[in-house]
Amino acid sequence: MTGTTGNRTLAARARGIAASAPPGPQRIAAGCAAVALATTRTVAAARAALSGQYLRPEVRAAALQLLGELSGDGAQ
Repeated sequence: MTGTTGNRTLAARARGIAASAPPGPQRIAAGCAAVALATTRTVAAARAALSGQYLRPEVRAAALQLLGELSGDGAQ
């Protein structure tokens, strides 16, 4: 799933995960993934956006892992 429409769909899924997650790093990571996906055109661009931001290492790793899971490519 690529392109703006694909990213929007993935962003909506990430927002749902964030909404249902308990407060903590996983919720923050899902929110970060949602924003990165909503503001970029490709999953690769979303990964690059996350890599360019100051995030706690565990949050960045969880957000990148979630991107891989959502996109189905497993890349981090």
